Amino acid sequence: MKLITNKNVLILFFLLTLILSFIFIYRNSLLKKDKEILKTYLSNQPGKNLPINNFPGKIISVEKDYILVSQTFTLNSQNQNITFKVLMTNETKIQKAPSVQDTIPYVFPNNTATSSAQSKDPSFSFKDLKPNQEITIFSDKDLRILKSKEFVASSIMIQPIINTVYGNITNIKENTIFLKGFPPNPYNTTQTTSLKDNNYIVTVTPQTEISRFSEQGAGIKFNLDNLKIGNYINIFTEVDTRSTFTFEAMRIEPFDPPSISSPPQLTTPPEPEHL
Repeated sequence: MKLITNKNVLILFFLLTLILSFIFIYRNSLLKKDKEILKTYLSNQPGKNLPINNFPGKIISVEKDYILVSQTFTLNSQNQNITFKVLMTNETKIQKAPSVQDTIPYVFPNNTATSSAQSKDPSFSFKDLKPNQEITIFSDKDLRILKSKEFVASSIMIQPIINTVYGNITNIKENTIFLKGFPPNPYNTTQTTSLKDNNYIVTVTPQTEISRFSEQGAGIKFNLDNLKIGNYINIFTEVDTRSTFTFEAMRIEPFDPPSISSPPQLTTPPEPEHL
């Protein structure tokens, strides 16, 4: 019995050694691959004699004092992915890039619904960083001399959100619109992933403006009852429609002439007063 026990111990020891060896080899291979990806990424950046002080990418996760940021780049017609661990300090500044996308283009200027992006210019902090946000990270050090995929951020620029979505209505239940559509393709990118159809659940509130301009340039206001299944609409909201699929509508712009039970009221801008 003792011999069997010792034999079992030897077998377990052998298996444990084998597992640890495999983990060690696998970890080293990952580290080697990480260094190769880092070297490849940095060597393929423009201006080889110039320092690299910024890294654009998408937030993968937000931890206690750091974030993981990933970027996909193309090398030899193949997509490569690189992820940096970006350390945050009390001196790291977080800002948001300005964009007209942050505003809601209301047809009726007296609309009381006001986008928070229009009504205030909030200061940003670490808690405002969320997964899937597009950001650009700036560093005081040259990223070309990095030995690992880790650096300290001196500042972070949150890229503008895409706050519109275009699509057709698949269902309407009470004050909720079910939409199949996609956000517009962001500027300065050739990626087509943003054009993939998504299913959106959109809440219409009393403050939601449903409107469009007539061919004569007059504002036309609609009610939710005017919208029907199959109508194509453009929705403006306060969230990024590339990563958020349930939200409240700030404004809805119908593209198909909605089925209207009574003629809509045309609102013509007042004539300017002559002094």
